[in-house]
Amino acid sequence: MRPRSSAKTEGRRIAESGIALIAVLWVMVILAALAASFRTSTRAEVNLARNMAEAAEAEAIADAAVARAASGLVVQVKEGGLRTDETVYAWQFGGGTARFAISDEGGKIDLNLASRNLLRALFDVVGVGGRDADALADAIVAYRGGGANDAVDGGDGSDDETDFTGNAGDKAFAVLEELQQVTGMTGEIYRKIAPVLTVYSDQSEPDAKAALPAVREASARTQGRNPDEAEADSDEEQWPPLPPGPLSILREGSFAPRSMVGVFTIHSEGRSAGGAVFVREAVVAVEYGGDRPYSVRAWRQGRRVLFGRPDEAIM
Repeated sequence: MRPRSSAKTEGRRIAESGIALIAVLWVMVILAALAASFRTSTRAEVNLARNMAEAAEAEAIADAAVARAASGLVVQVKEGGLRTDETVYAWQFGGGTARFAISDEGGKIDLNLASRNLLRALFDVVGVGGRDADALADAIVAYRGGGANDAVDGGDGSDDETDFTGNAGDKAFAVLEELQQVTGMTGEIYRKIAPVLTVYSDQSEPDAKAALPAVREASARTQGRNPDEAEADSDEEQWPPLPPGPLSILREGSFAPRSMVGVFTIHSEGRSAGGAVFVREAVVAVEYGGDRPYSVRAWRQGRRVLFGRPDEAIM
């Protein structure tokens, strides 16, 4: 028969072994949790680094496409210069893809220089008429300080055109988005007129040949003529074919080639090999014969419209 003291010692040993086992199990659980947390953290950091690299690649592609588009602007149309009628181009670069379009700011209405009558006519064209159109046109004129060939109604139906004496380098509207600060301007109206407005053309009247349809109609109303008179002649020079290379056209623009001297907006979207998209918008001024082929007026991030979600349809 085993002594009673030995039985107690054995029981205590078994109890201590059980406690030690439980402690070991808890340590293992804690270590497993730490390992899982570390693995999750590491994976997140790897994914973050990969996303940052993809975003940087997409931005580089978009910026490269801006340079490609600008280089096409300094080439005469007859020599293969790029279209400025919002034709959408595709370009393979650096393992990714770029899509870009160029629009002629000269074919838009300049907020700082357009007459009050032209602004009023534009509101009519987009469906904002009556007192609302009058109030908005007056508010824009008041916002910019009353310069820029603002037509003042003399009360008898005639317009007394005042000379613009402001400083062109000190524009009331520095960026188009400032228009949203004008009294009476709503988000809906802004979205209707923003695509045909500019602050970069530096001319009181838009180029009739490069004008967008709404601009052409507004100009025609102020001059009492038919909007169709501003359409391109059928025998006018046509866009030349693209030179051989990785550039291709995804969507045709709407009018014939014009002089490439002027101010243009380049909307460029770069997509990396991994699918990240970055949008760059640049405003460039082109003048032949100068020290530089072109100069940059604005450089900003834009809104994605050329790479659809998720089927890449062109919007």
